[in-house]
Amino acid sequence: MTVESNVFAQQNLVQTLIHRAATNPDETAYHFISDLPGAHIKLTCANLLWEAASLAVVLQQENLGGKPVLLACRTNRAFVVGLYACLLAGGIAVPTAPPRRESLKQRIQFIARHAGVAAILTDSDSVMATGFIPELPRIAIPQENDTAGRADPCTWEPTEIRPDTPALIQYTSGTAADPHGILQTHGRLARACAAVRRSFGHDRQSVSLITLPLFHEVGLMYGVLEPMMSGIPAVLMTPAQFVQRPGRWLYLIQHHRVTTIGGPNFMFDILLRKLRPNHLRGVDLSSLRVCFCTGEQVRAATLARLLDLLGPVGLK
Repeated sequence: MTVESNVFAQQNLVQTLIHRAATNPDETAYHFISDLPGAHIKLTCANLLWEAASLAVVLQQENLGGKPVLLACRTNRAFVVGLYACLLAGGIAVPTAPPRRESLKQRIQFIARHAGVAAILTDSDSVMATGFIPELPRIAIPQENDTAGRADPCTWEPTEIRPDTPALIQYTSGTAADPHGILQTHGRLARACAAVRRSFGHDRQSVSLITLPLFHEVGLMYGVLEPMMSGIPAVLMTPAQFVQRPGRWLYLIQHHRVTTIGGPNFMFDILLRKLRPNHLRGVDLSSLRVCFCTGEQVRAATLARLLDLLGPVGLK
């Protein structure tokens, strides 16, 4: 059965998550790579729905349905749970980076004002400590093992979601000017996911490995949204983890039988600079079917050197 026939007649992310949790509750939705060697956190469809619905109850109690909610998270896991909580609550997610440095603090303050956010959803101490004008309520995303005080997910109230219902506001990086926000509806996101699925040829055997920031458009689409809509698992590695240990990236491809990888051109340059022959012993990349380059000019020289390096271990 192809993904196209099995991806769920539902038209939006909320319905797809509910369908997957009901029909394949133990199916892995996301793997989150830990900073500890060889460790990762698995989030099944059922557990994701349970945690997101519990958090959505809190958002609904704050009357945040239909309102922009700033999503600034330290960890990929918190980001994913927070995003689906916003969607389940009928809110409009506004993803951004937590303010690890002064320029990011100014950016998050600008986005909060520009989007007119009504609350902040975060697991970051730096976000909790950042001042906003006007002052905004902050809602903490519980840690994985923090079950005390969670709202009962069974009290979540479904909201009507139409194709033209706003889902999120995606902001540009703002490197050359102030960030610009683009309102994305549920229908537009569903169509974009379908386009990626067709372009990449994803099916039930596909697995994505994404090392991009999830608050960026490409990381969000390829790492979170499209895998959910296509019914495939996504392995999520942070950019810092990749830079620190690019050899682990090769291990993840082999271990999870990854079919889709990608990133900016400089990511592949890092591989070429840091990988040594001993990193390639026993490596098998034959599962790969898609390798995409994004955010930068595709440099033929980089790709040629990458094929020379990784071709012998299965990169075609």
